[in-house]
Amino acid sequence: MIVALPITLTMWGWMVWRLRKLGVGLESALAALKGKLAEQRIALGPWSSGQRNTMIAFGVTVALWVAPGVVALVGGRDHPWYGWLASTLPEGVSALLGAGLLFVLPTDLKRHRFTLSWEDAARIDWWIVFLYGGGMALGGLAFQTGLAEAAGRALTEALGIDTPFSLVLTATVSATALSEMTSNTSAANMVVPVAIAFAQSAGADPTLPALGATMAASLGFLLPVSTPTNAIVYSSGRIPLRFMLRYGALLDIAGILAVTAGVALVAPLVLGAH
Repeated sequence: MIVALPITLTMWGWMVWRLRKLGVGLESALAALKGKLAEQRIALGPWSSGQRNTMIAFGVTVALWVAPGVVALVGGRDHPWYGWLASTLPEGVSALLGAGLLFVLPTDLKRHRFTLSWEDAARIDWWIVFLYGGGMALGGLAFQTGLAEAAGRALTEALGIDTPFSLVLTATVSATALSEMTSNTSAANMVVPVAIAFAQSAGADPTLPALGATMAASLGFLLPVSTPTNAIVYSSGRIPLRFMLRYGALLDIAGILAVTAGVALVAPLVLGAH
């Protein structure tokens, strides 16, 4: 958080400066946004039983996810509850339990209707699940097969990079470019192993390049398909593609510079990496 805060503030300041330069007042934009959100909130009406059940399942899942960390923070990792929670309720099990609640929390008990039916589950876009899972598997296999090490060695020899700043910059640019075509999770899973490998090949601490690649994997601002946020904005029909390409490229450059500078300058002070 300490490393990301100055990067976030820098990007926020750049955004405000660009909006003002384009003649968009921040106060008027926020006022218009609040009005639009208020209209949509009224149109939604009161919460349905299905929505309440979904929030319950989400809350339970998050609570199970953070429970081991909270116990470790309060009682330390030697506390018996921490060991039990960490071994019994890993992240995957917690997610399955939360999803399972949707099948048992009723919306109409008399008619035997529940929050999620099997018919609804069958219509879920499962390809997204496989996309994320495949990205994680790809990252793990890159290390297990030696692909990451070979790619890292080849990059180090081809580019001649051996300084911490150049390693962070290379990892940041690579992750940003890849995130334009894939999800941020997939980009991070593919770039981080290679970033670690080429840092190790150069005899440098891999922490900084890996951190830079992780943060830069969310800097896909160029295309509508880069992130769900881009797709939502573009689907409004108010943003021509040429504008998204132009300003997305500028935002990518600003993000690369901010992440590289933040990781290279701030992270060593916070993490002790070099």
